[in-house]
Amino acid sequence: MNARGVYHGLVEAQNLHLNENDGKKGENDEDDDMPAVYVYDRTKSSSEHVRRGTNTSTEKYEMTDKTNEAEAVTEYTGPSPFFKMLAMNRPELTIILFACLSCICNGGIQPAFGVVLSKVIAVFQICDHGVQERRILMYILIFIGFGILMFFTMFLQSFLFSISGETLTQRLRSRIFQTLLQQDVAYFDQPENNTGALCTRLATEASDVQGATGIRIGTMLQNVSNLGVGMILAFIYGWSLTLLMLAFVPFMIVAGFLQTYLMTGFANKDKKALEDAGKIAVETISNIRTVAQLTKEKHFGDEYCKLLEFPYRNSLKRAHVFGFLFSLTDSIMFFAQAALFSFGAWRVEQGAMTFENIMLVLNCILFGAMAVGQTASMSPDYSKAIASSKKILLLFDRVPTIDNSSSVGKKLENFDGEIVLNNLEFHYPNRREVQVLKNFNLTIEPHKQIALVGSSGCGKSTIIQLLEHFYNLTGGQILINQNELSTLNLQWWRSQIGFVSQEPILFDATIRENIAYVSFWSIACERQTRRLRETLLRSILSKEIAYFDTHKTGQLSTRLTEDVNKVHDGTGDKLGSALQFIASFIAGLILGFIKGWKLTLVILSVSPMIVVSAAIVTRITATMTSQELKSYAKAGAIAEEVLSSIRTVFSYNGAAYESKRSAKISGIRKGGFNGILIGVVWLLMFCTYALGFWYGAKLVREENFSIGGILIVFFSLITAMFGLGQAAPHLQSVAQAQGAAFTLWQIIDTLSTITINNSDGVKKEDLIGDIKFTNVNFVYPSRSDVSVLNRLSFAAQRGQTTALVGSSGCGKVNISILSRNS
Repeated sequence: MNARGVYHGLVEAQNLHLNENDGKKGENDEDDDMPAVYVYDRTKSSSEHVRRGTNTSTEKYEMTDKTNEAEAVTEYTGPSPFFKMLAMNRPELTIILFACLSCICNGGIQPAFGVVLSKVIAVFQICDHGVQERRILMYILIFIGFGILMFFTMFLQSFLFSISGETLTQRLRSRIFQTLLQQDVAYFDQPENNTGALCTRLATEASDVQGATGIRIGTMLQNVSNLGVGMILAFIYGWSLTLLMLAFVPFMIVAGFLQTYLMTGFANKDKKALEDAGKIAVETISNIRTVAQLTKEKHFGDEYCKLLEFPYRNSLKRAHVFGFLFSLTDSIMFFAQAALFSFGAWRVEQGAMTFENIMLVLNCILFGAMAVGQTASMSPDYSKAIASSKKILLLFDRVPTIDNSSSVGKKLENFDGEIVLNNLEFHYPNRREVQVLKNFNLTIEPHKQIALVGSSGCGKSTIIQLLEHFYNLTGGQILINQNELSTLNLQWWRSQIGFVSQEPILFDATIRENIAYVSFWSIACERQTRRLRETLLRSILSKEIAYFDTHKTGQLSTRLTEDVNKVHDGTGDKLGSALQFIASFIAGLILGFIKGWKLTLVILSVSPMIVVSAAIVTRITATMTSQELKSYAKAGAIAEEVLSSIRTVFSYNGAAYESKRSAKISGIRKGGFNGILIGVVWLLMFCTYALGFWYGAKLVREENFSIGGILIVFFSLITAMFGLGQAAPHLQSVAQAQGAAFTLWQIIDTLSTITINNSDGVKKEDLIGDIKFTNVNFVYPSRSDVSVLNRLSFAAQRGQTTALVGSSGCGKVNISILSRNS
């Protein structure tokens, strides 16, 4: 090394320091690993180095379970967390009010339809055909009016609540991300707040809240309106029968409460287990090269599967309980109807009520019961939303000891670079029993190059982090031009520091941007979800290294959380409910054909348009969900790379910039399309009712068709049509699952060109270590236009130490990777 510059001087200084330590070993244990400070003056030669600064402590590596006192609050104890989340929708209050009016109108139409239906039944008892025909025509027009009104209100309900729901979700994701970027570095030192856990929370918690807001709130409000209007009309036309029906309501309320209560408890436990699994997944994928070099893909895949065992066992426990509670809710309605008919028949016999009023009370309560059943099926979504809301609010309420977004503090106008570290004492917040720095002193004068030299773990990086004000000091002070560091504007101060990390990480951007950066369904669903998560992670870990050059860790971890959750949501109870309603539709059709095939065929003449509309809803939902998940995956990639490099982001004041890279969401358009098409479905259904009654009246007049036969056919087809309408929201979830599953299977079905699962090939039992490269050419698959290795040839003999020497980017690491066939 003829040209002995600064670097040579630092190496010699470190060797000198190590030799001094060897000579003093045993004399003073406290000074064994202290960092030494060497000063290089640009105006002097490299031999005039001066050692200054002392530190009488050493940093140790033992991790403990002790955490910062600021983290002691682990349970949310404030007002209702779910409604506090909804309060974030206050800017969209006008939109929500119009959406609520649409929901109330939608809910009131169905019991009003029940009243009109009872009146139509009474019309068939009129002997005067002229009067009968005029009354039928009037009610037909009312049915068509209901359909037109339902079309507009359903569109407004879906579209407006999509705006509020998607805006809330985007606002939540953005605020969660911004809140994370405001936290002090000590927050990220907590084991439960590592990159994997935070990425999992970012992907799942806002989605859980979304699952019970927006359109779901609209559906619940519609059902409440349905039940309320139905009860009012039922009391008006038959208060005694209505009171009898209300006697069954407490049983339904208790069943619904138990569902929500139990689901909330299970959701909290499952969320913790899935966060732990997310840690394994993110850390494994982000270090895939190391994992591949050590051939530990199977090991980490097994560890991931073990962590999925707990939520799977939980699902087996709750499936039977929820199956019983759901069946209890449904069966109570049949018991109530049996009581209504028995008591109603007695009231008719006594002359206290008419048959028309009994049918009116039955219809109003029947539609209300359907609404209660649909609302009860949403209790799992509501429970997940409550559990996630509590965790989100805990994060929002946390006050960081150092606010990285703070704009307060002094900005020095004439900063010349003078820094004084005076009697520093420090221990990390999560390792308070380990003294890292003790009475450390250092003066950094302007225009001097300072080197902190010492063994690994002696506190060099800690001093740099304290200079960047990542942590508060335990004792002592840091003076910047005679000003306390804590009194300076944090963002201004960090902008004065140029920083290159020991392990620099480039973000997913151009080089220029980086440089300038500064029941049974439940059981089957859980089993499938568990297998899907296992298969997906094992498939990811079996990919060749080139796959990870174009697929970022955040995107893949989002697939493991967001996409799998979509599949889970659409293949569990919702799929079972959808099949149940479809079965009701088929059974109603069969009974209709048996009792009156002519009338059934006439009514079904409109059904192809209904089926086509439902198919379009499913198709559009699946397509837009796939696009939406791609946006979330891209946002997840941004979050992962930011959170995994949080110190770099803070060093360059990058928090504000990173929060603007969030993905835009396409859910509003999806809600608008769904609103139009679902409105069309309801319009066609009411037109079907109008057509059915018109032709039914004609059959009674011309073919002496019995009124009882018409009622059987009509109620059978009403059950069928309402079954199809009730299946629509569940089919949307199934369609979303279809879109997510398509994306997941694209990953699983992508064959790896190099995989550790391949058992073919020669296994050398007498491997002696000779390695030879002959005319090796190599380009990265993602950059095929850039030649990395060109006709490289060399040999590494056994028993020898071979060094690859060259400038940065010449291909040294590539040779190591190629030697492992990765």
